[in-house]
Amino acid sequence: MPRLTLLDLKNQVYSRLEDNTLMYSGTEITNAINDGLRTLNMMCGWYQKTYSVPGGGNTVAGRVIYDTPTEILFPQRVVWAGKVLEKSPLGQTSNEWPNWMKDTSDNTGTPTSRWVPIGITKFAIHPADSLGGATLQVTGIANPDILVNDTDIAYIPKEGVTAVVDYAAHAVQCKL
Repeated sequence: MPRLTLLDLKNQVYSRLEDNTLMYSGTEITNAINDGLRTLNMMCGWYQKTYSVPGGGNTVAGRVIYDTPTEILFPQRVVWAGKVLEKSPLGQTSNEWPNWMKDTSDNTGTPTSRWVPIGITKFAIHPADSLGGATLQVTGIANPDILVNDTDIAYIPKEGVTAVVDYAAHAVQCKL
């Protein structure tokens, strides 16, 4: 993935704006670049990170629903005790396991094997870990770091550089 500094990106945006530094301030360009990075990252998922669940990073005995770490915008994968869990839609889980909210690894005889997204801020595991204490990690799309200084670095796939630069150039022109 190419490494571009904020200055590199600003120069590319200014080149699309005919180098008009009087009409478009550096702050406007920087804000538009950061907005473009965040918006396109949500669609493309360039920045993905893994975090432990809040509250110690471990499961709680019998607990079904957990919070998605705040650093993650969209959860994409959940790992329980080093094992990647199968993603299961809420409707399908409710149809196949009508008592899924009460199921534990103890009363079903099977270990935790799936995760159920509940919006973007919560998820459930099924069956719930009856012992607790297992590590629980979530991987998902995370916000890129905000670029402030001209030397700050953004990692963007080469096919995404044009999209970010064009987005920023169009965004600053909307003030007209």
